[in-house]
Amino acid sequence: MPVDCPKCNRKILYDEDIRCGKCKLPFHLSCVALTNSTVDNWICELCTTMEITQPNTNSNFVLSEFHFNSLLLQLSSLTAKMDENNALLQKQSDQISKCASEIVSLKHENTQLKERLSILETQSIQQPPTGELMYELRDRIKREKNVVIYNLKEADNSDPTQTDYAVVINLLKTIISITENEVASVMRLGQTKNPTRPRPIKVTLSMPEVAINILRNKYILQSSSYRDVKIRSDLTKQQTTHLRQLNEQLRQRKLKGETNITIKYKNGEPTIVSSEESNKRGREELISPARPFKAARSTIPK
Repeated sequence: MPVDCPKCNRKILYDEDIRCGKCKLPFHLSCVALTNSTVDNWICELCTTMEITQPNTNSNFVLSEFHFNSLLLQLSSLTAKMDENNALLQKQSDQISKCASEIVSLKHENTQLKERLSILETQSIQQPPTGELMYELRDRIKREKNVVIYNLKEADNSDPTQTDYAVVINLLKTIISITENEVASVMRLGQTKNPTRPRPIKVTLSMPEVAINILRNKYILQSSSYRDVKIRSDLTKQQTTHLRQLNEQLRQRKLKGETNITIKYKNGEPTIVSSEESNKRGREELISPARPFKAARSTIPK
């Protein structure tokens, strides 16, 4: 930090001074008629005068009034600099405290905005446009009379007793008491026949109650010659997507240790529940709903 020269009271810049070997005060080179600061054991004029007038005072050197006042000036300058730095530090500390307070406030506002956004997104999903809602409801009502059969071998249509229609009638009679009049249509889904993977069959029945009865009693197939055949509800695209997402949630939760859970239909909608609760409500509501679209007229699943 620059200090004042005792001779001229002006600031001494770097490499412009020489220090007295006695009092250690710095002087301008020009003020003491020197050209460089490499002079060994240089003594200022005042210290030289004191050595002449008081030659035996080296060990108990007494500062002159001039030296004392010079030191006071330098001390005062240093004190002023310290006060200035302290004021600057205090100002910066206040600014940091203000910034910290603003950050806390912004974090709180950000949390609130995220919560509001989450609510809006949920409401947006739960309340689709009226046109989409009506289309979904009509589609669900239309599918209430359908069931979809998987893994049923492709029939040889050249044999009247082995057509898809005849095979489906025999399969359904294994489950419930049913007449041909209650089966409105039988149709394979898909264009290409694959001998190793039979195409699913969509069966349209005369009434939704017949489809419900089939779904409730489909477990009977497990102890019959059709044990590899699966019967499921005819779900809309939206229901299929929702069920796929629910199955992924079930898988993730089981990976985290929740092994005693399964998917069960409640009020016509698939829900993840504990296995104990599932057993209490009965076999017919597992995986396929007793009435698959019971809630279709009021709720669209996420």
